[in-house]
Amino acid sequence: MPKMNGFELITQLVNLDYLSKYKVVMYSTSSNAEHQQQAKELGASSYVIKPSGFQPLVNTLQDIIPRLPIVK
Repeated sequence: MPKMNGFELITQLVNLDYLSKYKVVMYSTSSNAEHQQQAKELGASSYVIKPSGFQPLVNTLQDIIPRLPIVK
């Protein structure tokens, strides 16, 4: 990400009223526990480590999709 890192993006997303109700999944190459904790503290709903393969990402999305707000 040339303009900002993932942590900066999460901060921007959760601070925008019209986007704050949505879930953020951090998809990162870092398996560092500190990075995972920082992402959660900033507002990420989930943290998936690359390369995870297809199934862990699908499982994460299936877990959070039922909790998404309905937008009209």
